[in-house]
Amino acid sequence: MLCPRCGADNLHHSGVIVFDRPEDAASVTEIRVEGNKVQMNQTTGDKNPSSRRDGLSVNFNCEQCGDGIQLTIAQHKGSTEIGWRFKECDL
Repeated sequence: MLCPRCGADNLHHSGVIVFDRPEDAASVTEIRVEGNKVQMNQTTGDKNPSSRRDGLSVNFNCEQCGDGIQLTIAQHKGSTEIGWRFKECDL
């Protein structure tokens, strides 16, 4: 898998965030797993990759350009959408 930001092939996954949301619910259960830590919170779902249902984010760090990279998986109207989101970096 290549980094979507710089194209390097040295990505390391560093954590997973699971978003559990009944359809169109105002509150989202967010479960974060990073290393040996697990956190569960109720949130507004503003970081959920899906605007209406469940979602998943896998955090990555790139040896070339740094952290702030997420592979996202979202459920939307019976479809599964996969994408990238990331903060900009100075290369």
